[in-house]
Amino acid sequence: MTPARDLRLLAPAAAVWGTTIVGLLAVSAIRVLVIVCVAALVGLSGAVRAGLVSWRAVGIVVLVLGMAGTAGTALSFRVAAIQQFPLHDERGKTTVTVRVVDDPVPLRPAASGRSRIRVDVVAIGERSVSAAGAHLLGATSDWAQMVPGQRARVLVRVRPPPEHTMLVASLTAVGTPTLVGEPPAHQRVAAHIRDRLRTLSARALSSPESGLLP
Repeated sequence: MTPARDLRLLAPAAAVWGTTIVGLLAVSAIRVLVIVCVAALVGLSGAVRAGLVSWRAVGIVVLVLGMAGTAGTALSFRVAAIQQFPLHDERGKTTVTVRVVDDPVPLRPAASGRSRIRVDVVAIGERSVSAAGAHLLGATSDWAQMVPGQRARVLVRVRPPPEHTMLVASLTAVGTPTLVGEPPAHQRVAAHIRDRLRTLSARALSSPESGLLP
């Protein structure tokens, strides 16, 4: 006999994901959604106290509304922090210190010689700021060897971030990055292992197959 599937968490999860999607697509709708959820919760609580319905009957609805309201509130705080970040409305060139978050991704065609890097902006000029995510385009020759956790100081051109994202800006490096310190020890070890794996695979495999390894 096939056991019954437990789908009790499906509705709350859908509420959280739905709230997040709505918030990313229409930032102005977040507050309205939170207000509606809070109002509905207050109304249901009043109905239960008045004896019109039982908690058992509306329990899942209360959970869904609570999860949606919590997700909406957290998202609204995050959006507010992004909109208040110094780079959000800035245009032109400025010097920033960034922390590499992920491995650089070469852009096609390879002949362009450019890579896209996910970074956190940690300083603007000489002023430290709370880390905030951004996309950075830079020369592959300058950024290809940087590993996550590495910090670099570079002159960039600031542009608006892609729509419906949690990024504060799109950056284009217009100067050569200057390394600031070293990446964390575990990232250096991971980079060494990847480099060693590439070397061994290039020796043992033909070109197409070795390219499948990181």
